[in-house]
Amino acid sequence: MTDLLATVTFRPMILTSRTAAIGAAVAVVLAATIMLTLGVPRSEARARSCGHIRVEDNRFKVTIERGKVRCRKAREVFRIYLSGGGERHEGKDSAHTYVVIGRWRCGAGTGGGGCIRKGKSFRTARDYIIAQS
Repeated sequence: MTDLLATVTFRPMILTSRTAAIGAAVAVVLAATIMLTLGVPRSEARARSCGHIRVEDNRFKVTIERGKVRCRKAREVFRIYLSGGGERHEGKDSAHTYVVIGRWRCGAGTGGGGCIRKGKSFRTARDYIIAQS
């Protein structure tokens, strides 16, 4: 076997602009394929509008920011929350105060609020919905 390796000569690969361009194109296609395959799941791809609800003469736009949530459920959760329903948990300040409605945890924001399910914060929650006036 060593005699065979001794007779084989290795030549360095010469890169031309054409082979570099082909290599770059292959790398771009491969990267795009990986990003599309392993990237953001379909349920998290984009926000979905669920129309508007009215609570005490105020109009709120309901949006599913992330997760597999039905619009009917999102509107129902916000009707309860924005009407003062749910179990309130007082924190040290308004940023740490939240309301529990079923498996949802909701908090107030300027002109509306947000609710999460299955997670510790809106960044890590599987389901995230918002309502804005």
